[in-house]
Amino acid sequence: MGTHQSHDPSMVKNRIDLLKEAIHLGSNLIDTAELYGNGFAEEVVGRAISGVRERVILASKFNPKESVAKGVNKSIENSLRRLKTDRIDLYQIHWPNPSIPIEQLMSALSRLVDQGKVRYVGLSNFSLDGWKIAQSVFDKQLVSNQVEYNLLDRSAEDAMIPYCMDNGLTFLAYGVFNQGHVSVCRSHEALLIPMAEKYGKTVHQIVLRWLIRQAPVTVITKTESLARLRENIGASEFDLEDTDLEAIMNLSREKYDMVPLSRIRLNHHDPRVYSTLDAALENPLDLIPSPTNLARLILEQGILKPIRLRPLADNGAYELDSYDLTDQVKKYWAWTIAYGADASIPAFVGDVHRVNR
Repeated sequence: MGTHQSHDPSMVKNRIDLLKEAIHLGSNLIDTAELYGNGFAEEVVGRAISGVRERVILASKFNPKESVAKGVNKSIENSLRRLKTDRIDLYQIHWPNPSIPIEQLMSALSRLVDQGKVRYVGLSNFSLDGWKIAQSVFDKQLVSNQVEYNLLDRSAEDAMIPYCMDNGLTFLAYGVFNQGHVSVCRSHEALLIPMAEKYGKTVHQIVLRWLIRQAPVTVITKTESLARLRENIGASEFDLEDTDLEAIMNLSREKYDMVPLSRIRLNHHDPRVYSTLDAALENPLDLIPSPTNLARLILEQGILKPIRLRPLADNGAYELDSYDLTDQVKKYWAWTIAYGADASIPAFVGDVHRVNR
């Protein structure tokens, strides 16, 4: 949506109209964050929900700072102001921060619930171990965790989704279309395309329906198009036969490979990413989490963050996939910091492409 300093007013109007139409069509969860556009996205959401606030489950996220209580209080007050509301229904820790005491953070969030400024507290990008640690020092229920989940990265199925199922908690899935495109193995198309034709739907709708048929899963989608918005919402208006649902569940999962860091080439010239270890350690762009903090999470909480690679022509080397390049480079340096430049790191490599709408 841009930032306060740099945005297109016509584009902002488009986003507001889309959000209003989504609510009109029955969507009732809007997820945003103070990090998006440095708060500008929250302002746009606040304008979109004006007059229909009671029809919306409003979710936002904040990034905990070293000054815990002061930082949390400042974040919530700024978010409430930007969103033009007196409460946030689901307030999520955007990323775990291993540099701050989790006990202080959860105590500050408990006070926000007691004050009525927050209805429920959730997490985002936490490992299952991290979730359990946070819950152990929180006097209320952590109701959800927001994690990437799609046909390419199905690691949440190992423990996170079963944990939510067993405990009546919500799994919020983001990145379901990998920035607008379904990323699949080519072999998956043999199932998904005929299935879409069978139901008279798109492959994207089939994938969405598969996701939301799983009891604890709520899907977060993003679009700039009214037609795509209606297509996404249409995924809730039909059902998959049990045999088809099972067929998708049984699709072979992409296994990550362990690739030596020495074989990965950072062939990019994008000023938004770091090309040296010194820059990654310094983190001048204030990436959240920083490569150093992400390295600590990998080591201390078992967070698994495979990167995405494309093989270079017949020389045994790889380059980073262009999908969310800033994030891919951050993961690269986090693994380097965690295990050293001679390590091998988890990576999705192989016959993966994107199914366009």
